[in-house]
Parts: sequence; structure tokens; C-alpha cells
Amino acid sequence: MNPFIISLAIKLTILLMAGGLAAILVRRSTYAMRHVVIAATLLCVVALPATMLAVPEWRVGVLPAASPVSRTFTIVAAPARATLSSVNETKITAVAPSTSESMHPVLITSLVESSASAAPVVASRPSLAASMLESLRATTPSQLLLALWLAGVAIGLAWIALGRFGLARVRRRATPLATYEWRTILETEAMHAGVARRVALLSSPSVSGPVTWGVFSPVIVLPEASLAWTHERKRVVVMHEMAHIARRDSATQLLATFACVAYWLHPMVLLAARR
Repeated sequence: MNPFIISLAIKLTILLMAGGLAAILVRRSTYAMRHVVIAATLLCVVALPATMLAVPEWRVGVLPAASPVSRTFTIVAAPARATLSSVNETKITAVAPSTSESMHPVLITSLVESSASAAPVVASRPSLAASMLESLRATTPSQLLLALWLAGVAIGLAWIALGRFGLARVRRRATPLATYEWRTILETEAMHAGVARRVALLSSPSVSGPVTWGVFSPVIVLPEASLAWTHERKRVVVMHEMAHIARRDSATQLLATFACVAYWLHPMVLLAARR
């Protein structure tokens, strides 16, 4: 297996264990503090591969063990049609072989035949099924694991894209809540939460409960039943969703989703994202 992947898996496990230990140590603190610890751990998890590639790696070279010098004697004999004088001129040479050459004596008794006398060789082209079967047989377990991981990542990215497309569709079909009451509640709760960004407040029959998303352009979508809510309930719901926007929970959830997609084979990443 690739040494980089092995090193990444080891460091990832250590990082997640450290984050889990830190979350246990602050378990008596507020939920917001535990949220910060787990979110910071997931951020480090996502940035780990890039950090490993950016940080220089120390390598210690080890000299190979010394091997005794051996020589190969190549005896070059004259061809069969040669005269006796030419046979007497046959030389015996001793050459030092390279590391890639054979270490056994080679006896050459005749010259290479000419291409004209050689019989033509016709290579038969294997069928497509035979080629695929041969490729599968030559596949190593590491390559199979890599292919499985890539398939999971592709499915996860497609799922994220599909979800984003669905949210955009809900926003296009939603109705803005632009009455004086809703605008007053929205501006008041945004000021209390410290949110300076412009927040869109919408209503849609496609949702059964309040939904909030958007990192740079936050959106709050309420169900159509919210039109019949009391003023106090409207204020409490908008205040709750505004707290999510102030804490940038949409970015945190997106980060956790990408971590699950990238490391879907690691159960500790899935557990941290769920927490």
C-alpha cells in the first residue's frame, strides 16, 4: 500500500482520538464549547492531506549491504563454418557484470540467424473479455481498495450536489415574508445576534419545519403554517435560526459533510460529524 496513505490513516486516527479526548474533557462545559472542539477537529481532518504534502519530509538514506564482487566469463566461439585458424583466434574475455546482468556463464556457440531465415511470428490479439479478465487478475488489493474509496467519494459528491440543487429549487419557489411584522422581527433578531449580513426570510410548502442554509447569503425558510403562528412563536423561531447563522453552522455542516465524503471508510470521522 502507498506509504502516504498509511501515514495519513495513522495521523488521522491520532487526530480524531485527540479531538475526542478534548471533547470529553470539556463535557461539563457548554454545548457551544463542545461544538467548537469537534468543528476544529473536523477542520484539521480536512486540512490534514494538504498539510502533509506542504510540510517537508525527512528521509534518512541507508546504504545497501556490501556484496562480494563476482565476474562472469563469456566464451565467444567461432561459427561452425569458420576455419581452424579462426577457431584458434577465439578469445576468452572476463567482464565485470552490472547489477542487472545474469551472474551465470553464457556460452555462445553460433551467430544469430538472419531475419530472412527466421520464421514469421503472428501474434494473436486477445479478446476484450480475456483482456478484462487478465486485468482483474493483475489487480492488487490496494488498487481494489482505492477503487472502492473513489467510488464512495464520487457518490458522496453527487449527493452533495443533488442536495444543493434541491435547496436552490426550494428558494426559487419560496415566497418572501415581507410584511411589516416579519421584517421587524428579522431586523431585531439579526441585531441581537450580531448578524450584519443580509438574511432572506421566506416561506415554502416544500418544508415541514424551519430550515436555514447559506454561508455568504443566509436563507431562512419557514413552512406555510408559520403564517398562522403567534407573534411570540414567530420571534422565537427566527431568533433560533438567527443563532445558527451567527455561529455559521451552515459552514460547519458543509465541512463535516466533506469530511464524511473524503473519509467515509473511517468510522471515527462519521462519529465526529454526527456529534
